[in-house]
Amino acid sequence: MSMAIDLFGKDRVIEVDTTGKDVQDIVKYIINHVLSGNGVIGVVDWLDALDTDFLIGLSKEMDECVA
Repeated sequence: MSMAIDLFGKDRVIEVDTTGKDVQDIVKYIINHVLSGNGVIGVVDWLDALDTDFLIGLSKEMDECVA
C-alpha cells in the first residue's frame, strides 16, 4: 500500500497517469474525480512504465553501495 492511501484512505486518493496528456486533460480528469468523490487507485502499472535497463543499472549501483 502506498503512503498516501495509509494517510488519507482509498476514497481520498487519485492516481493520475499523465503520460501523453496535456495539462487541460489532466486538470479535467482530476476535477471530475474530485467532484465525484471517487478515489482512483491502480490505473497505472508503474513497473511496466520503467525502463528495464534503468532498473538493472540501479540494482547494480545499489549492490556496489552495499558491498
